[in-house]
Amino acid sequence: MKLLQEQLATFHGRYRLKNLLPELPRLYFSAADALPPKASRRVLKTVPRRILHTLTFGSFIASEQILEGRNGAPPLHAETLRRLVPPRCRYGYDLIVFCGLELYVHGRQVEEIKTRIKQKSAVNISASEIQVLGYKFLKYLGRLHRHSLPAIRHQMVVAGGYILHLDSTCEEKDPLLLSCIDGRSRQVLYSKKIRSENKTELKKILETIKELLGVPLAVVTDMGRAFIHAIAMVFPGVAHVICHYHFLRDVGKDFLSADYDTLRRALSQKQIKAVLRSLAKNIEQKLGGPEKISTVFEQPDCQAYFAQAQKQELVRWYTLQLLYEIQFAGRHGDGYGFPFDRPHLAYYEKLETTMTQARGLVQEAAPLSPRDKKELLKLETVLETILDDTSILKAIKALREKIDFFDRLRQIMRLARQGEKHGLNDNGALADHSDLKTIEKELTAYMTTLAKRAGRVDFKKRHPQLAAGLKKMVQQIRCYWSKLFMSPIVVTVDGKPQEIVAQRTNNLMERSFRQIKRRCRRRHGRKKLQKDLETLPEEIALVENLHNEQYVTTVLGRLDQLPEKFAELDREQPLTLKAMKRTDSAVFSKMIFKQLRQNDIKNLVKNRLQTSKI
Repeated sequence: MKLLQEQLATFHGRYRLKNLLPELPRLYFSAADALPPKASRRVLKTVPRRILHTLTFGSFIASEQILEGRNGAPPLHAETLRRLVPPRCRYGYDLIVFCGLELYVHGRQVEEIKTRIKQKSAVNISASEIQVLGYKFLKYLGRLHRHSLPAIRHQMVVAGGYILHLDSTCEEKDPLLLSCIDGRSRQVLYSKKIRSENKTELKKILETIKELLGVPLAVVTDMGRAFIHAIAMVFPGVAHVICHYHFLRDVGKDFLSADYDTLRRALSQKQIKAVLRSLAKNIEQKLGGPEKISTVFEQPDCQAYFAQAQKQELVRWYTLQLLYEIQFAGRHGDGYGFPFDRPHLAYYEKLETTMTQARGLVQEAAPLSPRDKKELLKLETVLETILDDTSILKAIKALREKIDFFDRLRQIMRLARQGEKHGLNDNGALADHSDLKTIEKELTAYMTTLAKRAGRVDFKKRHPQLAAGLKKMVQQIRCYWSKLFMSPIVVTVDGKPQEIVAQRTNNLMERSFRQIKRRCRRRHGRKKLQKDLETLPEEIALVENLHNEQYVTTVLGRLDQLPEKFAELDREQPLTLKAMKRTDSAVFSKMIFKQLRQNDIKNLVKNRLQTSKI
């Protein structure tokens, strides 16, 4: 079998097994191949022929001879066949791994995978079977991970310990996918589907982690109260750090949301974008349509065209560019989301700039007749409905006052600062622990300044809303102060003391979830992923480990050894697809529903309560 595999690898790309032979090859497997030369066992049975499919050998017909075990031992199966194909399955381990990697690591679509499999092995496989094999891949990966936890734990102990990052993600409603990552090695340690982030479920999960991996050096989470209570119960005395990014985001939302929502609603109600789009379309038609506009720019020297154009046409071109600049304004934030990026405010500020430019043309250019500047006047009229609205002006004024205070807080925290387009890739990395001490000192001084300003009588009279917002900000900082900063933890690595400090953010969790969702959208094109989170098993989070070199070395040795590792799992305890589905922790199990309905449990219970004394 090994020799055949080597020969096929040599001719790969030039020949296919299916093309070399007039019909499917017949391969015979016997448990006697693994016995010593003189050993003999009674043949228990010969399994009827079945067609099997692998990526390496393509399709073939297999017959297996099973031998009787000694002294009541289980029957002996052909080891060669068991290394190729799982028990009671038609598709080989290499196909399971290939489908899983293509679906969940590379995010390829089913039709793409079908084509690639046919090119590699001439195996025709249905779209539904690819999905099933992908599901099996995730379940095998989960079993392999659990089997390797002792080795992973030993590795982390040798390195001085692990820092536990916890977070969950969802789409609109339950279920939530909760994931646990080691902040030092970036390995996904545990994943679980839960109904909600409640204290009871989180406590059970943390107790499981404690049993499997030991007590962490520190825990990093968001600001959820359930996390805070559960961690205090399961890991008393362990440093608990809240994510600085989540902290800044929540403080900023509470501080800015009221005025920002007023601006957002006003822009929506005015339907300003729809009006401006209509005006742009009208100007494009008067300029000859999109094709004529493209033709102008395709000329070697478009300046010659504009040198001959009349005033009215020139003003239309000028107005069209203003409209396009508005259309694409506010789209390019720093990738952090609100309250760090404020696209509606950026859009409003672009309207202000456009109004200044429109009026500037009228004042600075040669005299223009009302007919010449007709479209420009229409644009000014539309902009005035926004820029002269008193409720919007009030919200903008309050928002700009508050933004100065919030952006100063961002500068102090050295995180999500303006102009730094790192987005969720910003881990808040610092040069050393002294920088964290500097942040703590500056934040203490800033908090004192805010408290004094918010408490001044004259300031409260002139700015009652701002004073209340500043007071609440100070209260939030004080509430979470003990979990914002941690001292270095000294551990011993290779006999030498080493200082360890937890990451300031949980953004590595956010990036992990983002990658999972991005690949889901790549596979099927849907924006909403509610169905995916319901149907995908919780092991989906473990796929990220396959990008982790340390994890691959510890668990697999090499990534191409995945089929062999899966085969070893089945030699210890084979699982069917049905058994795999029983391990799913879905919010509502279809299997349970089917059993409830088949057994008519409602009427059974009703009759029992009516006819019996309980």
